[in-house]
Amino acid sequence: MGKHKYEAGKILLEVSRIVNSSLDPDKVSKLVLSQSRKAMRSDHASLFLADEKSEHFILAAADGFSEDEMDNLKLLGGWEVINDYMAKQKGPLVVDDIHKDGIFKFGRSPFSDEKFPVESFLAVPLETKERVIGALMVSNRKRPG
Repeated sequence: MGKHKYEAGKILLEVSRIVNSSLDPDKVSKLVLSQSRKAMRSDHASLFLADEKSEHFILAAADGFSEDEMDNLKLLGGWEVINDYMAKQKGPLVVDDIHKDGIFKFGRSPFSDEKFPVESFLAVPLETKERVIGALMVSNRKRPG
């Protein structure tokens, strides 16, 4: 077994152990985010949950962002293009360069570039049998190597 697979297995085992031993959603969210960052070797991770009234994602938890960056991060959940993609495609969204990716061609960024530290990201939907209930996102300040 390769070193990366071994590390990923250890991470999943630790996450599973904590999730099984805790019913505290904050503790579980923090663990999932920190371990997602570690497993993906990313700068940050965030968890968005769907708001039934607005049909937008609301930031539930984040790891790796400064306080100044958090306000702009909250706007990401309301960005229609990501909401629409997650709801319709129900699959991962991989963006290597947020400023050049075709999915954002017609959607202006709702945040200022200088305060938003995300250049690339991977978002995966969290879903039940009936609908998408949120998204887990890992992101980097620069394009990945």
